[in-house]
Amino acid sequence: MGGTDEGVVNWTAFAETRDVIGPEFLRILGFYREDAVKSVLDVEQAFRARDAIGVVRPAHKLKGDSLQFGAEGIGRLAEHIEHVARQCVEDRRPPDELASDVPRLRPMLIETLNLFEREMASAQVTPLRRAAAPTGFGRKRTG
Repeated sequence: MGGTDEGVVNWTAFAETRDVIGPEFLRILGFYREDAVKSVLDVEQAFRARDAIGVVRPAHKLKGDSLQFGAEGIGRLAEHIEHVARQCVEDRRPPDELASDVPRLRPMLIETLNLFEREMASAQVTPLRRAAAPTGFGRKRTG
C-alpha cells in the first residue's frame, strides 16, 4: 500500500472501510465497481449531450461512493465536476468548461480499480491445507 498511488487512493480510508464491512467487503467492492463504471458512463453521456443537469447526479454518486472506499483521486475529480455542473445549471449554460475534466474520469477510474485489485490480491490469505491424517494418537497402529 502507499507509494506512487498516494492521491489516487487513501489506503487508510480503504482499510477502515474494509474493517467496518468485514467479510462482505469484496462483494461490496464489486458493487462499487459496477456503480462507478455506470456513473462515469452517465457523466460522459450527459456531457456529450451538453446536459449540465444530467451530469450532476452521477457525479455526485461517484463522489460519495468513491470517497467511502478511499478513492480520493476520482472522488475529488467527481466532486469538482459536480460543483461545476451545478454552477452551470444555476447559470443555465452547458457544461462546456468540463471539457478537460470529464475525459479524466475514465482513466482515473481504471487506475483506481487496478490499485484496488492489486491490493485485494495481495491481501488474500492462502487457505490452510488440511493436515495429513495423524498416524499415532487416536489411531490404531498397524504393523
